[in-house]
Amino acid sequence: MQELLIKRRAAALAVPTNDMAVRACLRRVGEPITLLGEKEMERRDRLRMLLAKLDAEGQLERLMKAHEDEEAATKDEAEEDIQYPFYTEGSKLALLRPE
Repeated sequence: MQELLIKRRAAALAVPTNDMAVRACLRRVGEPITLLGEKEMERRDRLRMLLAKLDAEGQLERLMKAHEDEEAATKDEAEEDIQYPFYTEGSKLALLRPE
């Protein structure tokens, strides 16, 4: 009975269709990104079932919140590291000087 509920939840879950996004989600959850002989659609179905099981156990929201916090911290660090060029207007003497 519980397996049927998990399958029903899995059908309702939104899972990315992009293979790279599916692999990233699997990495986040701590699962291997590819099993032997697994194709893209099988990988997506495995992610769907895994997320449904985590949702049934109540761990999905906690896992997603932890990932969002980690991603926000990484984004803040990346924004601090970006340095934009700062230009100032040169003097008239610099404009008149031949090269």
